[in-house]
Amino acid sequence: MSNTPAKHPWLKILGVMIGLGAAVSLMLLAFLAPAINSGPKDLPLAVSGPAPVVEKIGATLDAKQPSAFDVTVHDDEQSAADAVHDREAIGAISVGADGAVDITVAGGAGAPYVPLMQGIGRGLEAQGMKVTTNDVARSPRTTRMGPASPPSACRSRSAA
Repeated sequence: MSNTPAKHPWLKILGVMIGLGAAVSLMLLAFLAPAINSGPKDLPLAVSGPAPVVEKIGATLDAKQPSAFDVTVHDDEQSAADAVHDREAIGAISVGADGAVDITVAGGAGAPYVPLMQGIGRGLEAQGMKVTTNDVARSPRTTRMGPASPPSACRSRSAA
């Protein structure tokens, strides 16, 4: 067998270049694909208040972010707050008879939900509504007594 150079070395180079280009393209696609369909989807949201207002809130949320929220209507503000406390909902929007809005959150349920609910509250304030926010399950880091102590600070120390 003789060691003769390939008749068309450019074909080998072209094949390597096409293969590398395809590999890089697939790697980029793998990193970009999750961003295409990212965002909130069917987040449980409790809503209470007069029927026309509840319907308007649901329609407005669906128009701004379709399929982002799964709205559950509750009879009163307390049952909506209980749903948030029991983690059946990420937050609650309760509209009183006077038009005042109460946003209920559970800070201990997760970091992304409180800012999301506060953003909804700011949107309602921009429409001229009076909005208050209540946290029914604070994160240990945001208790009224200040920052939570790390577990090591809670251990008793024995005298040596």
